[in-house]
Amino acid sequence: SNLVRYGRIPLVSICISEKRIAPMQKLIRAVAAKGIPIYALPQTSLEALVGFNFHRGVLGCGRKLPAMHPDSFMKQQLYINTALHHQNYNAGPIILCEKINNLDNIGALFRNAACFGARAILFDDQCSDPYYRKSLRVSGGHALAIPFNHKGSIQNILQAVKDQGFYIIALVTPHTPCQPQSIIDWRPPSSHISYHNATQDTNNPLKIALLLGAEGPGLSKSAQALADARLTIPMAPDVDSLNVATTAAVALHEITTKFTRSTSLLDRPKNLKRGGFLISLLSLTAATTVLSSSFFFLLLRR
Repeated sequence: SNLVRYGRIPLVSICISEKRIAPMQKLIRAVAAKGIPIYALPQTSLEALVGFNFHRGVLGCGRKLPAMHPDSFMKQQLYINTALHHQNYNAGPIILCEKINNLDNIGALFRNAACFGARAILFDDQCSDPYYRKSLRVSGGHALAIPFNHKGSIQNILQAVKDQGFYIIALVTPHTPCQPQSIIDWRPPSSHISYHNATQDTNNPLKIALLLGAEGPGLSKSAQALADARLTIPMAPDVDSLNVATTAAVALHEITTKFTRSTSLLDRPKNLKRGGFLISLLSLTAATTVLSSSFFFLLLRR
């Protein structure tokens, strides 16, 4: 439904099972209002078309957006108001990804980004394709709403982000030799404090980028060297790291609650203990791998 609601990716057509016509009337009306063709087939024919019983009786065909050079993406696409879920969507951080290949994690990154008000995700050319069906499914459809780009080296991406005045935070494990600072205790340099405290609307967006590395090896030394800060999430001594999507969720919460009103979590109860919140958040993030999207999208290359 995100593809229909936000229209970031051109929708070509919809194919629906005959037995889903009645419960999908709201979607059908929304698609018809846009002049998009809708085809109905018997359930058996729809399953034969796909090859296996994967979807929920609705297929959408969207046209894949071309990837841009990171510099062009930052200049042309970043500040487009997609009005996702809340008024100040464009005021949130952006996420930068180096060599992330697990499709479940890529999908979960989109869902976490939507939950905490991130405005865009940039993947380097060593990451897996975010358009892959498993990524779309795990994202809960948010990969079709949140602006993203999949092109260029991590060095290209970091330079493009820096050129737009972003403060880049590299998220690393507690055992990193550089002795990273805890994200809970971190505050931006004095040159950023007044600016970020004034960040309350889309006319003055929060310019913080979170840099995430691959499962296993983490961020490369060259990527870390280009960051403005290295931060870590405190954890039990016998655990070496968090899942990358979970890391993003925790970091996004800490950043958005400190510096922007882009999520409703700013108003969390005062008596909510930090440890209890993190446990709840990790459980919530783990649940993002559950099949939740009603669409299986066939993406056509231009």
